[in-house]
Amino acid sequence: VSQSRYLFEELGERLVSKPEIALAELIKNSYDADAQSCVVKINEDQIVVSDDGHGLTEHEFLNNWMVVSSSNKAKLRSSRQFQRKMAGSKGVGRFSARFLGTTLSVETTARDPEDRKLKTLSAEFNWLEISKKSKVSDIKIEYTVAPAARGVKTGMTLTSRSLRENIAALPAAKVRTDALRLVNADGGLE
Repeated sequence: VSQSRYLFEELGERLVSKPEIALAELIKNSYDADAQSCVVKINEDQIVVSDDGHGLTEHEFLNNWMVVSSSNKAKLRSSRQFQRKMAGSKGVGRFSARFLGTTLSVETTARDPEDRKLKTLSAEFNWLEISKKSKVSDIKIEYTVAPAARGVKTGMTLTSRSLRENIAALPAAKVRTDALRLVNADGGLE
């Protein structure tokens, strides 16, 4: 077994032992991004998790999202805007997406700190191809950054496709229970 395959299996499938835990981790990432809403759509072909949080800049994508076991959440124990206590485990959410499907599309819109304009970053992860690499340093993820389309607001959309066996039938009640631990009774994510 290659080094990267073992690493991603360990992070994506052994730390997250059930699909409902994987999905809850993605919802926690929305919470940590100060999202006021997070919408989860599940069908037999894909799972889409969308939020209206602050999104990721290119710098954050490269230095936090793409870094295995990033210490960013350990350093920043509360969220930027609402000062929420961080709910997600560091790095587990993005790797738990591997547990749900064999591909992941990331589209995130954030305000660029340099020019203050909204920019959208798009990336594709093919977990099967990534697993074939013998070294983590050999993994290259293509991504694009472009000015955000008119009317687009900050946030992130994660789309898991080529779902793994029995994922579309995951227990929604369990995911709902885990997600409700994050919300305030007044409505919305805190």
